[in-house]
Amino acid sequence: MSTSTDRVLDIRGLHVRFDTRDGEVHAVRGVDCHVERGECLGVVGESGSGKSQTFLAAMGLLAGNARTEGVVEHDGQNLLALSSAALDRVRGDRVAMIFQNPLTALTPHLTIGAQMRETLAAHRGSGGRKAIRARCIDWLERVALPEPERRLAQYPHELSGGMRQRVMIAQAMLCEPDLLIADEPTTALDVTIQAEILDLMDSLRRDTGTAIVLVTHDMGVVARLCDRVQVMRAGAYVEAGAVDAVFHAPAHAYTRALLDAVPRIDGPTAAAPVARADAAAVLIADEVDVRFHLPGALFRPGLELRAVDGISFSLAPGETLGVVGESGSGKSTLARAVLELVPRHAGQVAWMGRSIEGLAPTELRRARRDLSIVFQDPLASLDPSMTIGDSIAEPLRIAEPGLGRAARRTRVRETLERVGLEAGFVNRYPHELSGGQNQRVGIARAVITRPQVLICDEAVSALDVSVQAQVLVLLAELQKELGLAMLFISHDLSVVRQVSHRVLVMYLGSVVELAPCVALFDDPRHPYTRALLSAVPLPDPRIERGRERIRLQGSAARPTEAAARLRFRPSALVGVADGEHVPAATLDEVAPGHFVAAHDALERLLVE
Repeated sequence: MSTSTDRVLDIRGLHVRFDTRDGEVHAVRGVDCHVERGECLGVVGESGSGKSQTFLAAMGLLAGNARTEGVVEHDGQNLLALSSAALDRVRGDRVAMIFQNPLTALTPHLTIGAQMRETLAAHRGSGGRKAIRARCIDWLERVALPEPERRLAQYPHELSGGMRQRVMIAQAMLCEPDLLIADEPTTALDVTIQAEILDLMDSLRRDTGTAIVLVTHDMGVVARLCDRVQVMRAGAYVEAGAVDAVFHAPAHAYTRALLDAVPRIDGPTAAAPVARADAAAVLIADEVDVRFHLPGALFRPGLELRAVDGISFSLAPGETLGVVGESGSGKSTLARAVLELVPRHAGQVAWMGRSIEGLAPTELRRARRDLSIVFQDPLASLDPSMTIGDSIAEPLRIAEPGLGRAARRTRVRETLERVGLEAGFVNRYPHELSGGQNQRVGIARAVITRPQVLICDEAVSALDVSVQAQVLVLLAELQKELGLAMLFISHDLSVVRQVSHRVLVMYLGSVVELAPCVALFDDPRHPYTRALLSAVPLPDPRIERGRERIRLQGSAARPTEAAARLRFRPSALVGVADGEHVPAATLDEVAPGHFVAAHDALERLLVE
């Protein structure tokens, strides 16, 4: 049993209230929790549960309209009672925090080195210039950031998302704090980068003894990293305990519902689509090629980036083709090329047996009624000045201009009910709806023209697991009801397994594997696919602790270089110069419908 002396943070009776125009919002309701030295505490719950506000209160980072009550004790001090100056001496020194979006948390106009030096100057005095530089480089090396000396002179926008997250962790660890609070630190990252960041945080905890609070809605991440877990709902903790006990014998109905809603990489797959014998493909892409010109600098020529490099696939009625790959693999560019939203350099696309090559804008607009897209962020894709009813009706006005106003209004109400929203939503605005409700509006807008093909571009990745589960059920029902074919783009392989009939895996604009869903997940053949699958956390701490992750050599940081494009065929690098175009590897059919790009043996590609 722990004592108060073992605790680096002890929260007792914490309340957080916000004064708003609509009255008081009681966000945190008398919570108690503690964190012991060297342990990792997971705090889980859906958006709005109060988990982030609890620890923002501990750090003194709440909005100006907030009021707090209770005790947040660290090293014998109540942090809530400290003056701003006294709190500044604690923050960044003994207690540090890393945030979900490092691009907004890091100062854009300061170099990485300047920001790290600022932290040391505030808490460790000026020190010698060489000593400070050496300490910054040391921590950048400890978080496995390549070329640390070079990174000191760079600005945040010059680094990838994973690199920025590593910089933020290094900066937080500069003074070797007692406690690191990580608020959704991996939500926006690719699965492989997420796995690296989690491994890094775990090794830092073991090496330095720093305790970690991991605030997240991802139960798989909690299973991988945490010792204890506290489940939060509506501002209060509803369950707490050792991670094994909570995951395998949850006592509260809300905890059970959260765990049941989590898609699993080892879970069920979508049933095979029912195909008619006379059914032709509703979408055919043939050797689609999309290129972008990257401007050069002084005395250096520009470069050509092949964002999509000769990709072919077809989509049958009622079928879902999952498209997966890390950021920069070309998934979204492929979808936009299919919709003629970006120009193709080469290749053909046919909708419902008709080539779209050379269609006039008015013809293309009419043809697009058969293809719709649902975007990742519904608030960004809906016009905030338009009512929900007007937003949903807008595609009808374009695709069916002859439809009368009363008929349009009827179709809008029918479609709202079809996606599980009340007809009364027609007069509301996007800001008045929750994230899940806005995503349903986005789906209603996409299906109101009764399309043949629906493209979902990260359509559920920003949603809580329970809302995500509801939207996935909705998409499955609409697919069955309307006979939709779906192109489902996601970096979440667990979701892809749940909804897809076939899966296409992309790497740097090319296909590395295309297979039926069960075959790809149960028998992956390409090293990249195997690495992706091994990085996906399972919401089961017992299984997760025993899994081994496949770590591959090389990096895709500069996709214009031959070395990056030949990452899985290093044997072919001999005599290939940087900047020289390397054709996409040929696809071999290793089993019926299972295509794999040529590659070297896995053993040759692994990190030693």
